[in-house]
Amino acid sequence: MEVKGNADQTDYAARYGETKTPAWTIVNLSASYQFTNYSIRAGVENLFDKRYSSYSDWNNIPQKGRNIYLNLSVEL
Repeated sequence: MEVKGNADQTDYAARYGETKTPAWTIVNLSASYQFTNYSIRAGVENLFDKRYSSYSDWNNIPQKGRNIYLNLSVEL
């Protein structure tokens, strides 16, 4: 489990078009299992589908929502 977040952005330059960015927190979950010659990894990013943007996102365009992934790696 991973928890990521940012506090409120209070130091911004309104004269350059920057705006205040509210605080946010997201939760990511992942699990993996290693077999003899391959491994499998699955996870969910932004588990609760939180709408957020960071201070560096142009025009406060939000980040992606919930993302589910599955990876399979094979050693040859």
